[in-house]
Amino acid sequence: MKSLFLLLLLVLFQFKGFTQFVSNEIDNIVSEYTKNPQNKLTFFYTIEKYQDDTIQLNKIMVELVKHLHKDEEIDFQIVNSLLDVANGRFSNSFVIKDEALLKLTDILNDLLVLSSNRNFIAENLMYYNFGLYNEQSKNSLLKSLKNRKLCFNWTILEVGALNIPGGKQALQTIIDSNWTEFKDAALVALCRMGDKHSLDIFFTKINKIDPVEKAFDQYYRKIEYIKQPESILFLVKLLDSKALNEMPKETMKPTKFAATIVRVLSRMIIDFPIKYFNDAEEDNAIKMAKEWWKENKSTYKINREKY
Repeated sequence: MKSLFLLLLLVLFQFKGFTQFVSNEIDNIVSEYTKNPQNKLTFFYTIEKYQDDTIQLNKIMVELVKHLHKDEEIDFQIVNSLLDVANGRFSNSFVIKDEALLKLTDILNDLLVLSSNRNFIAENLMYYNFGLYNEQSKNSLLKSLKNRKLCFNWTILEVGALNIPGGKQALQTIIDSNWTEFKDAALVALCRMGDKHSLDIFFTKINKIDPVEKAFDQYYRKIEYIKQPESILFLVKLLDSKALNEMPKETMKPTKFAATIVRVLSRMIIDFPIKYFNDAEEDNAIKMAKEWWKENKSTYKINREKY
């Protein structure tokens, strides 16, 4: 019993010792930069030393967050480091990536962190695995939509893509408000969540645009993000339209335009047979896409596990 007690004391001492060591190391990095902003500021090497060590990496993240609010550049480097951890640069541990993501979504609601740094987080989170978001991180995203100073278009789109409970109400509140800078994103996010009224508004609008290539050029990224049957049907209809074949040659060759539509469809539909093709293969890819659609238009599935 005594041996077990001594072992626990030793482990506790080592843990506290490491915590103090990391704290001092990060303090020194920050201090050197504060003394002379020309000094290189990076936490990369500190984190790299403990990659794949779940306990130590988590402790490093805790220490990094403690140094927020001291300087714009320090905040940026902390945010950048957390983004690197969240995307698996230092560890494939789900626990570590999940914890980094939670810290990042918490920072989104921190008005003491410069808006540009929070926007940087929001933009980069668009590319993260949906499975990393737990209930806490989703709630943090949703919370940021309820304060105009915290809200970003990126965050609005993330709430829509993740289909967060309570998201529809928050997005509709934005549309009904005077937050004009966020209304377009809120409408598109509601479309992603399958809101029929929003889908009607969006696709009625783009179906009225003439010429046809203008509608596609302006809205194909939003159409791809929405990932609803209306998105697929719009693109397939466009692929077969007479207007596509009558496009002015000075804008874009019809084949090139159709090939772009096929590439968008390939990113949206699960098990779509045509993924990659070069310029010389465009005609064949378009033909294959049309044939595949005729055979699978009632059974296709949309991939909503990405933005």
